[in-house]
Amino acid sequence: MDDSGNRVSTTTVDAVLAVLYLKWPLTRAAIGVETGLSRPSVSAAVAALLDAGVAEEVTEASAGRGRPSRAIRLSTRRADAIGIELGRRHVAIAVADPTGAVVVDADADADPTSSLVSRARAALDLLESIAAARGIDLSAVRRVGVGTPGPRFAPGGSGASPRVAPLTSLTAFDVGRLERERADVADAVSERFGVPVEIGNNTRWTAVAEARHRGTDVDLVYVRVDEGVGGGVVEHGEAATGAIGAAGEIGHVSVDPVGDRCPCGGRGCLELVASLPAVLHAAGVRDVPELLEHADDDRVRAAVDRAAVATGGVVAGLLAVANPAVVAVGGAVADLPEFLSRLDQVARDASPDWATLDLVVERAGTDRVLGAVGAATAAAATLDVLVPLRRKDA
Repeated sequence: MDDSGNRVSTTTVDAVLAVLYLKWPLTRAAIGVETGLSRPSVSAAVAALLDAGVAEEVTEASAGRGRPSRAIRLSTRRADAIGIELGRRHVAIAVADPTGAVVVDADADADPTSSLVSRARAALDLLESIAAARGIDLSAVRRVGVGTPGPRFAPGGSGASPRVAPLTSLTAFDVGRLERERADVADAVSERFGVPVEIGNNTRWTAVAEARHRGTDVDLVYVRVDEGVGGGVVEHGEAATGAIGAAGEIGHVSVDPVGDRCPCGGRGCLELVASLPAVLHAAGVRDVPELLEHADDDRVRAAVDRAAVATGGVVAGLLAVANPAVVAVGGAVADLPEFLSRLDQVARDASPDWATLDLVVERAGTDRVLGAVGAATAAAATLDVLVPLRRKDA
């Protein structure tokens, strides 16, 4: 933006925008104090930001009897970053401003047999619907993060128990297929927005959201024990990814190196013991309601305890390696009677003393939008603070 067009320099606008990024809402007078700019310069810069739809004006109640003050904040109707989660049974979206603050989110059920691209299109339809209803400006999007399930492995052969996957039924983890599917998703999303799209693992981005919820600098291990077992390790707000994006696959840490072969190709993986299908099978029940009905039966208690002990042992290893401040445990298995308390006990007992200093082990959030929130947060973190301006009617 030049001086001749709107009587305000780019440097002035950038200074005001940078302050609003760090502290908002602020009155025009407060902006002047923070930036050292003159009142006319602040007014001109604010007018430019309001006209571009980057900022909005809000009324703040007065602490005394005076008139309410008018303050400026970054627009809650501008979508700078988008997060999308393509879950196994649902899709979710989240819209974030340049600070990474999520201004709107939503989720919807999805067909578990559908392709990733089909689920991506369903998520985009959901986003369009929500944006229209809330007056969100999607033309301002600068980056998108998409979380997909994976790695995915071949299921066991016909008639195999949830704990046993015969070697003859296995296929190697198909990195190529997963990458092709993710590339197709990236193409579909990029075609809609014309901006960079980052594809990652939805569980890893759920871990980012869990950490962000507790503070921007929290080091956290996220463990999800559900139909499968996964997780993520977050340090200073960023999740470890690994060479092929598979870092954090906690379910495929071996708890029995000579145990059953897992579809991942390993042996005795945690997922074979602690996943919900494995627990139900070991307990001799069909579903969670039946398990809860027989929660005091020896076989049920033994199955839950075995899953908790195995998971606690894996967490102990993560405590020694990653030294997190928080371990957040989510998923349906985490809600089973005594699972979390037993996991906590085992993890602390098996860990070095220093690894448990001030450690918090707690239930993770259950909101289905957390993967999308983490993806939006990660996408926003890659953006420059200063955003390109344009007139709303341009």
